[in-house]
Amino acid sequence: METRSETRFTKEVTLIDTYNVDYDDYLEDFKDYCKDNGYEIRGNGSRTEGLYLGGKISFAEWVGNCISDDVENFWSGLCRVKNGSHIDYYVVTGSLGLWHGRRNGICETFNSLYDALSKCATDAYSIVVKCDGNKISFDCVHHDGKNCFEIRRLSYDDYDKIRWWDDELDGNVFNFIEKHSQPITYEMIGL
Repeated sequence: METRSETRFTKEVTLIDTYNVDYDDYLEDFKDYCKDNGYEIRGNGSRTEGLYLGGKISFAEWVGNCISDDVENFWSGLCRVKNGSHIDYYVVTGSLGLWHGRRNGICETFNSLYDALSKCATDAYSIVVKCDGNKISFDCVHHDGKNCFEIRRLSYDDYDKIRWWDDELDGNVFNFIEKHSQPITYEMIGL
């Protein structure tokens, strides 16, 4: 039986990316989708449409639906993990892109990865989530700019020290977090 620690990330992996969409990656799949469903294909590149009796579906709309499905599957996987019996502890650090400049030094604790990522995604138009096994990088674009976060997993004792700002931290919580972070595995993300 496979344990949580046996499926660690061996390199940085993009978990979800709704910002850097390469429409060319979807074009052949869209044409196959149209062919499989008997739609007539018209247009070229991003202006391609699949025409069918009673309507049409644009290539851009179809890609948007694919991305929405990917995002929904990502959050569903996290939700399954959140509702499981195992509790992990996470800390989010980063900076906020605001209309009047950047605000650095954000530090907030969570007892589930789902809650941490949900908080980071608040008001985001698009997101890029990557994991290298030690941290999750979460960038999100919103109406004022771009927020950049790192999410790290901690042991309960280290999590507790950060929550209560233990004297051992000696004023530098960010070095403490980096030094004491625990590995993140595929199962913790719901993959």
